[in-house]
Amino acid sequence: MPVEDNIKVSPSLKLAAILTPIVLLVLLAMAVLFFKERMLYIDSPHVLFRIMNDGHFHIEEHRYGSFISQMFPWVGVHLHMPLSGLMILYSTGFYLFYLAVALIIVYKFKNYGLAVLLGLYFTLFVSSTYYWPNNEVHQGITWLLLAFAVSFSDPVTRLPLFVRLLLFAGLFFFALWTHPLVMLAAVYLWFFYALQKGMPAAFRGQTLLFSVVLVVLAYVKFYQGMHHGYDSGKIETLTAFDTHRLRHIFSSPQFHFFIRGCVGQYLLFSVVFVAGLLGLLLEKKYLLFTWTILFAMGYVFLISVTYWYATS
Repeated sequence: MPVEDNIKVSPSLKLAAILTPIVLLVLLAMAVLFFKERMLYIDSPHVLFRIMNDGHFHIEEHRYGSFISQMFPWVGVHLHMPLSGLMILYSTGFYLFYLAVALIIVYKFKNYGLAVLLGLYFTLFVSSTYYWPNNEVHQGITWLLLAFAVSFSDPVTRLPLFVRLLLFAGLFFFALWTHPLVMLAAVYLWFFYALQKGMPAAFRGQTLLFSVVLVVLAYVKFYQGMHHGYDSGKIETLTAFDTHRLRHIFSSPQFHFFIRGCVGQYLLFSVVFVAGLLGLLLEKKYLLFTWTILFAMGYVFLISVTYWYATS
């Protein structure tokens, strides 16, 4: 959460935030050790092949934030490095980015809450996709938390409103355009801060204005994805959903798959989620509790509708 001058930072929160770069450093080392497994699976060989043969970044579906991980093999190609070296550069490039963002959030902006979120995301929420690094959701989430950290930082909040709006729009554009699913996390976190009055002082009285900017960005991204390529197929599944299926949502294969994951592979995440909800109730933050419950229900509904028959 934003660190206000008059709020003492919890030592446990600071310690947890410092652990995030350490965890990402371990995952970075593993990216070196398992570079073949990560680089010879699904999208990675295709992207690396295109970078090697075309000599430039290979951005698909307007997911511009993926340039950051492609930058490393791109440099390696122009240095005429061997294939194994390019594979290592590409495999580690993802976690070099994640680690750099974690260090910036912790030591530059001292936004320990966001750092903890980043650490939890890459440990509790991400597991099966470790060998599928090209999933731009992870890069998008990292861009998103960086966007929050920059927007809430003291130096930025002292800038003129017009400059802050441009910077805010640019940063969140980058995060949302890296992957459309980042829209969900962006909207949830933004209004979580707004509802608990956790915005920095410079945002007070201007929250509505910045909220409109965020919602407009999300709508434009949704509209663009609805009419282009891979994302359009997923969005069409949602927009063309048969409303008569609503009464069968709890019997859909995807819903059952999701529940099995919550009590099986992602049990620890489920425990943390429930503990967070109980914490909100104990602190009598009923509005935040309601917002979280409703958003979680909406998320489960979306994945159940979009991937109705998917079970893996």
